[in-house]
Amino acid sequence: MTMTGDFGEPGGEPGGIAGAHERSSGSALQLLANFPGRQISPAAGLFAFDDPTFRAIGAAGSAVVVVAWLAGLTLTPALLALFGRRIPVRRALAPERGFFSRLAGGVQRRAWPVAAGLAALLLAAGAPLLSIRLQWPRVGMPVLAHAPLHLIGVAIVAGTTGAPLEHGGAWAWPLALLTHAVVLRVLAPRWERVAREGVHALGALIVAALGALQGRELTAGWGDASSAWPWLGWLVVPAVLLVALPRPGLARRWPVSEAPAVYQGTVAALLSMGLLLWALLANLASNGSARPLPHVPLLNPLDVGIGLALVASWVWARSDAARPLLANHTALAPALLAGSAFVWLNAMLIRAFHHLGGVPFRVDAWLQSLPVQTGITLLWTVIALGVMWASARGGRRAAWLAGATLLGAVVLKLLLVDQSGTGTVTRIVSFIGVGVLMLVIGYVAPLPGKREEPRHAPT
Repeated sequence: MTMTGDFGEPGGEPGGIAGAHERSSGSALQLLANFPGRQISPAAGLFAFDDPTFRAIGAAGSAVVVVAWLAGLTLTPALLALFGRRIPVRRALAPERGFFSRLAGGVQRRAWPVAAGLAALLLAAGAPLLSIRLQWPRVGMPVLAHAPLHLIGVAIVAGTTGAPLEHGGAWAWPLALLTHAVVLRVLAPRWERVAREGVHALGALIVAALGALQGRELTAGWGDASSAWPWLGWLVVPAVLLVALPRPGLARRWPVSEAPAVYQGTVAALLSMGLLLWALLANLASNGSARPLPHVPLLNPLDVGIGLALVASWVWARSDAARPLLANHTALAPALLAGSAFVWLNAMLIRAFHHLGGVPFRVDAWLQSLPVQTGITLLWTVIALGVMWASARGGRRAAWLAGATLLGAVVLKLLLVDQSGTGTVTRIVSFIGVGVLMLVIGYVAPLPGKREEPRHAPT
């Protein structure tokens, strides 16, 4: 009331809405600074009585004072900024310089977000209390919207600044995650299974996404966009979560204990897919530079990070938590991991030629470089040899056929791609190496026989 009344008072300097807003805030908000202590003290004194009625009145009075104080600091300035043009403002006094004036000015510059956010916060705070008090779980269901809203916020951050802790995010995101934790602790156990598991899953994915964005922001300045450092920033938090979630001991700790199948199954599966996608994009887009560190194949930061991502996904795929999800798709995880590893080995070879052989990190340069093509040919042959040999020992006919297909691709590559190097030493080495390895494959890795179906005796 004080702020609204002072808003239209005459002043000495023209200032329009902004001037009137800062003048009214500068005077009224100073009053609000001492308001909570003076008003809560009498209400809190009612807690001294050993009577539930007096204590209830004290709690309600204190809560009303706190809400009114917060509204006076934030919601009222926002509403005045939005609708203050309807209040006649003649002339404004020189604005006072201080914390409350700066706070009012900041709220005014972000009037709509503050007003909408506080209104949503008040509704979100009131619904859970009614839900608990009335034992009516459906009253608290609107709070479910907080998780999708947080997810939208993450998408906005990713599409704009890319830094969750900038522009007020350093206090906004911890507050949002704290709100989410309170919802999980107090309200989620009262909801139906689908709603409860959904809000748990969204919360974990939001934490992973925020960690990935902030990690990328921390390492972005360590090198250019195609170097290893910006890509490694994405990896750390999702990889740590994927490694930690399948651990049996974590299933006994809150909040994982509330929905262990969601965290160790659904969330871990999405994190694994995200890491495989990250590995693919990093292999295609990054040249692996990690200056000032020298480039050592397999031991440079990018290759180590990609290797850790693949190992974390492999460990989860073999865990007990992954079995229900992969029961009907037993070949899916091995195929994805094998394909990711194949791309990684090829990219590792090309990055080695780039740093150690001076081959430009471009597709056209790779195609025209005879050493690169010879290296890829020999690499594919060695991979085919390893796959076919391991499959022959383990009796895995499908995997052996996959290795044989890769070997056929090597032969086609020799005839169609490497033909441009006819008569050169690199092409001769390529043909001799492939021929020798094919002879070795035929000797040590014969095609496994088909597994016989168990025959049932006639009854």
